[in-house]
Amino acid sequence: MATQTKQIIQSSNLITGTLNIGAGQSYQLKSIMKIIDHLIQNHEDVHFNFYDGYADEIEAKVNDGSLNFGIIMGDRPLADFESFILPEQNAFYALFNKKLLLAKKDKVTPNDLINYPIISSAQSLVSDKFRSWWGNLYEKVNNVATANLSYNASLLASEGYCVQISYNII
Repeated sequence: MATQTKQIIQSSNLITGTLNIGAGQSYQLKSIMKIIDHLIQNHEDVHFNFYDGYADEIEAKVNDGSLNFGIIMGDRPLADFESFILPEQNAFYALFNKKLLLAKKDKVTPNDLINYPIISSAQSLVSDKFRSWWGNLYEKVNNVATANLSYNASLLASEGYCVQISYNII
């Protein structure tokens, strides 16, 4: 009986269980979510727990086993992990209230932002990229806030005078 049950389970391609996934907030996840949606539609006993976090947190949770896998944005050393590159790419963008003069520009540069309070990422590797993007203007940046994830900071940027620098899809 046990052998027969085992054969039935193995032959049915039964997929069950919970998968713990950690990721930053990014449009880059759309292709992953499409796969997850397909699994949910076709396997009723599959469940997912999502942990939204920044790269350092995700990496630590994968290392300690509390996440099955993580999706990390940007360039990081990944020699200790099995990894692959998602097809979509992120780029920096500025998010701000449409009433600001910046809204009239086709393209926003660091020179355009130097007089505005800036909200940026709390992640050290992303911060280094921001510093490079600013170039020699970085010392003049009025960085008023940092955020691990972008959504709440985007609410502040949309309210008035602050400008959030974050990721967007290319």
